[in-house]
Amino acid sequence: MNSEILKSIPSRLRECVKIAGSGDELARETGINRRTLEYYLTGKSEPKISKIADIAQATKVSLEWLVFGEGPMMRDHLLAGDKDGEPTSTLAHSAMAVYVTLFEAGKLIEPEKFEELTVAMWELDQQYGGNAEESPDDPIVKKVHKLLMAVLK
Repeated sequence: MNSEILKSIPSRLRECVKIAGSGDELARETGINRRTLEYYLTGKSEPKISKIADIAQATKVSLEWLVFGEGPMMRDHLLAGDKDGEPTSTLAHSAMAVYVTLFEAGKLIEPEKFEELTVAMWELDQQYGGNAEESPDDPIVKKVHKLLMAVLK
């Protein structure tokens, strides 16, 4: 990972501590040992992607912002409401799983492309909403497939 990105992660982690209320609270919410968290905050240790994902999930910040310092800090834009206006947490978790999987596979995705992919997944969720009639020939399914294939090349 770019050394400039690694140097700035501790400052964004400190912002996450503020969101959580304290380092102790963030450690509790994420299951990260408090001393280990302190090493992350001071830059003495580099967190693994799974720990970064835990912190992002606990504080509701976007992975793009936490890892790269790009895009909006909060991931509310990725948590668009469902038909009743309630957050689609399943979609948010699915998007997080896709992002973490791609990242761990060494397939970095630009924040704009990840947002485009997430929006396409949201469109699918809105269109079918649990209905099992989705088809691989659906234009939105094809769009999600195309976006993922572009990342995997």
